[in-house]
Order: sequence, then structure tokens, then C-alpha cells
Amino acid sequence: MRTLLLIGFGIVLVVIVYALLFAFVSTLQKFTINSWRKRANKLSDKKLLKNRDFYGLQRKRKWMAIFLNGIFYKSYLKQQEELYQIFREEAKKRGL
Repeated sequence: MRTLLLIGFGIVLVVIVYALLFAFVSTLQKFTINSWRKRANKLSDKKLLKNRDFYGLQRKRKWMAIFLNGIFYKSYLKQQEELYQIFREEAKKRGL
């Protein structure tokens, strides 16, 4: 009985740690996206196109996301997609 209680406690602890890490990663991603959104209009055309192309490739690399972020790979892919959209919209505004 005591063993089952310890196993249950361990599972609950792992779930809590996972939830806290996910909240932390999500918050960092929001800060990153907002930061790039503010800086995108200040970039030169060359850097803007370079970033657009880079994030365009990164959003398609699922294995790289798994390798870099492990269980949080979906949030990484979402961030890459959002950053690509930011640079794509800015390039459209400038007519590039």
C-alpha cells in the first residue's frame, strides 16, 4: 500500500514539474515573439529576408525541434511559425 502511495505521489510530482516547465517555456516564447515583433520594422531589408528564410526553414524541421526541445517540440514549432509570419508580414509591408 505504501509503495502505491509513493508511486502516485511521484506521478503527481512529475505532472506538476511538467506543468511548471511548460508555463515557463510558454512565457519565454511570448517574450521572444513580442520582442521580435517590435524589432522587425527596424531591421534592414537584407536581415529581414535572411530571418524570414531562416525561420521558414526552421518551422519545417520537426526532428531538429525534437532534438533541441524534447517534449516541448510542439511549442518550439509554434514559435518558429509565428516568427516566420512576423517576418513575412513585414516583408510584404515593404514590398520585398
